[in-house]
Amino acid sequence: MIITKNLVLEDYKKLKKLSLFYFSLKLYSWTLDIISTAACVMYNFNIFYYDWDFETLLGEISKKIKMNKSNSMFSRMKNRVVFYDYFSNDNIVLTQQYLQGLMDNNYEILYVTLQEKSDKMAFIMEKLNKYGADIYFAKGKNKYTLCKEIIEKILEYGASKILYQTVPWDSVGPVVLSFFDNSGIDRFLINLNDHAFWLGCKCADYILEFRSYGVNISIDNRNIDIDKLIVLPYYPTKRKEISFNGFPFDSDKKKIIVSGGALYKIYGSDIFFSIVKYILDKYQDTIFYYLGDGDTKPLQQFINSNNYSQRIFYERPRNDINEIIKRCYFYLGTYPICGGLMTQIAVVNGKIPVAFTEKQYPMNIIDELLINNEWQGFTFYSLEDLFKEIDELMTNENYYNNRTNDLKNKIISVYEFSEVLYSAIENRKTNFNYKRYNIDIENFSELYFKQENNYLHNYLNFFFFTRNPLLPIIYPQYFVKKLVYRCFP
Repeated sequence: MIITKNLVLEDYKKLKKLSLFYFSLKLYSWTLDIISTAACVMYNFNIFYYDWDFETLLGEISKKIKMNKSNSMFSRMKNRVVFYDYFSNDNIVLTQQYLQGLMDNNYEILYVTLQEKSDKMAFIMEKLNKYGADIYFAKGKNKYTLCKEIIEKILEYGASKILYQTVPWDSVGPVVLSFFDNSGIDRFLINLNDHAFWLGCKCADYILEFRSYGVNISIDNRNIDIDKLIVLPYYPTKRKEISFNGFPFDSDKKKIIVSGGALYKIYGSDIFFSIVKYILDKYQDTIFYYLGDGDTKPLQQFINSNNYSQRIFYERPRNDINEIIKRCYFYLGTYPICGGLMTQIAVVNGKIPVAFTEKQYPMNIIDELLINNEWQGFTFYSLEDLFKEIDELMTNENYYNNRTNDLKNKIISVYEFSEVLYSAIENRKTNFNYKRYNIDIENFSELYFKQENNYLHNYLNFFFFTRNPLLPIIYPQYFVKKLVYRCFP
């Protein structure tokens, strides 16, 4: 099954009609389910970056939520902040960074999570409990009741600010934030997925961007007012109590090249595999080690076809990632989509990041992930130049040491982040600037179609993203195919 732009747009159009149909019947939770499904589809292809119809519909749903008391009857305490976190995971996104920043500035915190308590959030929960924050696990039976439940809790808390961190297809968060439009509460959206489609453009007063790429997309492709954009770089967390758990291979006298991130980031092009092959074939003392989640089949096929079973190893993300990076030789950036947090983890641990990108994909310029980044020379636009850099790093010890020494002060510090966060949410500005440039979103979208058609073959799963009685009727061919795949994998 070949997935085309016309097919995706036609399916997306059907989902939009279905959401409006449910809304007309006042079936608001089902409306939110379908909006989430549509957002999941668009997030995976990025034909465009926002949908004003859905933004408006989410706002209309928020107007249907009635509370027993009006907003004016609830006090707004200047020092109280709500942190809405879809993830609640110790090892991903920016939960720990933002919570630390809020704590350093002595804010009272209501932490709202959509997840059930688990070991994945043990460190976050310990941190919040030690600080004395209020923690709320939202447990609504459906998306609409979840919205009402969270809104009521926020109203009771009386915060003056909401910080919002979520997935691109979350339809609950935008309804919650839309409810507080013109309420006196300042709403800050943390733009984690600045390279992709997401819901919530209309519901935030301010967008916290971490690099120039996201600023340009927000201005040119999300229609967000430039005055709403605040640049705030982030840093990777380091936990001293986590010790190294060893490699799944013999590392004695080996140079370990590490890469990582969601596996889809290395699919859609053979270039990343070509770079790995160049390193392993030329330097026999190297091992390539990849850490990431996702479909491992294409990677395993590459390993098998090149007899790399003793040269390439991969695992799921590990808690001891900092200790792993400390023991590697250099970090190889992913392609055709770069990994931001992994790049920063490399730099903060004194390991050189090396990345390739084609100029039509500026989202892969890893230099933008660093501060003091006029030009660091970590991103290369030709394979020839990249291979020259790799050869110098592998064979010239003085060059390697000089490059390593250049990594100092390239990541915002914990103290500086906290200081700048205060300025961002109190003064609506920071001292970090951005560069304006043009981005060809059509080229980027084509990349996602290549990933889907050549590697991932995941399209049918998007329509099982949420269960809804009318989806099998609207997309019978997808459900039949999915059933066949389940029976005959």
